[in-house]
Amino acid sequence: MSQAKCDQGLDGSSMDSGWRNLYRVGGVAAWIVTGLFLAALFLIVVDIQAVAFLEDNFLILLFKLHAGFGGVREELLEGFSPLDSVIVALVGMMFLALYPILKRVSKVWAIAAVSLPFIGLGLFLITQDIGRSGILAAGLITSSITLRSSNLNKGTAFVGLVASISLLAGDIGTAFGYSGLLAVFIGVGYVLFMVWCALIGWRLLPPGRIRLT
Repeated sequence: MSQAKCDQGLDGSSMDSGWRNLYRVGGVAAWIVTGLFLAALFLIVVDIQAVAFLEDNFLILLFKLHAGFGGVREELLEGFSPLDSVIVALVGMMFLALYPILKRVSKVWAIAAVSLPFIGLGLFLITQDIGRSGILAAGLITSSITLRSSNLNKGTAFVGLVASISLLAGDIGTAFGYSGLLAVFIGVGYVLFMVWCALIGWRLLPPGRIRLT
């Protein structure tokens, strides 16, 4: 698809169908991530064995470790997790859908934001340990860029920025031990990241909601 078509924006008839489909996929991905994050929170309170596997994404496990939940071991963060792989891939698709917006502010940082989740996914599939935090770094870059963009609400960008900083602080702090303060950082960041994904999904669906003018 041409640069001209991309730059015409999401204004209906003038938008290239390839970009329209990308926005749709990114919007759906954002909503699925929101649903998965919300389901994990619900399952902390309500024990439903049939879908218990949805509870322990890596961020929830980090929160439980810092908050001192009984029966939660650090080893649970090790090994392959289909749930984490799906979440990282979906967040990557969400950021990819935002690329036309991000590159108008900084093409280099836009490429970095879009690449990090997929690089992280590759590392996680290979090592079954590291790489998942790539979505947090990508979130920090994406939200920082969108603060300078006129195509997304500044409030949405700010939610993403606070979410990413909070989660990164909790993730990095884990290397130095567990604490209730880091549990607060992760808990707040988790909820805000979920809200951020929902807001991005709302902006991307329908595709005509955003204009690149």
